[in-house]
Amino acid sequence: MARRALPATRALLERVRGALSRADGGDGEVVRAAALRVVGRAERLFDRLDRTARTMERVAEVELGLVERLVPIVEDLGELVRLSVIDARRRLGLPADTPANTDAAAADADVIDTVARPLE
Repeated sequence: MARRALPATRALLERVRGALSRADGGDGEVVRAAALRVVGRAERLFDRLDRTARTMERVAEVELGLVERLVPIVEDLGELVRLSVIDARRRLGLPADTPANTDAAAADADVIDTVARPLE
């Protein structure tokens, strides 16, 4: 991911720096020196923000990788819970169908049945 740090911002800072260095001396010399210091600090700030953004992008990539690895585990745990509920209902003498497996639940938009309609 080798990209130039904030190219539009860097170009703007270079234009400001160039304009300040060409400015007339005299009474404005102190102002010009202060403005050049401000531009230098702004440039360092933008570099730091760019490094922070790159770090955050890397963290997001790692988090996405972890989530992708966790999806099958969560799906397996969901299936284990579903089978455990069915087994417990059978031992209690209740029907094995859970509410999510009934036609009434299929019509209910609030019920998420990942077995009949897997999540994508």
